[in-house]
Amino acid sequence: MRLTIAAGLALLPMAACNNNEAASNNGAGTASAQLATNTAASAPPPPAAAAPAPDLEGARVLIGEIYQPYLRGETPRTGNLYTPELAVAIARQSDGDTGLGYDPFCRCQDFENFRYTIQSVERRDNGGARAVISFTNLGESHRVTLLLDHRNDRWLVADIQEGSDSLLAGGRR
Repeated sequence: MRLTIAAGLALLPMAACNNNEAASNNGAGTASAQLATNTAASAPPPPAAAAPAPDLEGARVLIGEIYQPYLRGETPRTGNLYTPELAVAIARQSDGDTGLGYDPFCRCQDFENFRYTIQSVERRDNGGARAVISFTNLGESHRVTLLLDHRNDRWLVADIQEGSDSLLAGGRR
């Protein structure tokens, strides 16, 4: 019996040692977790995802809204299709009696036998689009470039260009 008690007493310091070791390991685990948390907290946040580029299909829809009425012999409603900057440029070039004096989309005052083709619609660096439109009107062929901006979830015309003419710049570029 003495031997059993003595053996039991001899094992107590080892059990205590193992408990201390476990506590020490738990402390080390906690310290490691704390270090990982502190490192993660001090790391810079991941870069924000860039806003998705607007769909170019919306730009094509706008072009259709502009040019489809000509095919039906109607003038398009263009009142709210311009960016504010282009609207100011048009007003600056307009005459009080006749306005701009011509329709900038068809480069005309009259239209007949109108046909158009969207040659291309490409994304611009600023998130807008550049559309090249070819059309014939009264037997004359034209090729215009529409610069489009995407603002407040809608596409707007920012400039109409033909050759070296720019409506935004007030004539020749």
